[in-house]
Amino acid sequence: MMPSSGSIVICAEVYSSNLGDGVIVESLRYLINSSHSDFEIKLVDLSCRKDFGLSEYDKPSPWKNIYNQ
Repeated sequence: MMPSSGSIVICAEVYSSNLGDGVIVESLRYLINSSHSDFEIKLVDLSCRKDFGLSEYDKPSPWKNIYNQ
């Protein structure tokens, strides 16, 4: 049984230049809101982007700092 309120985190390519990724995120957010409107939905971009600015190819990958091999 789900609690009546709380937070749900969606981890996805939120700010990807690929239009399909954004459509998936917004569709998922809509479906969750329609059945659990008391929940706060938080978005986490898997590529650590904060906005639809530069292409992901123009920014250094944050994963290089995490996985130094």
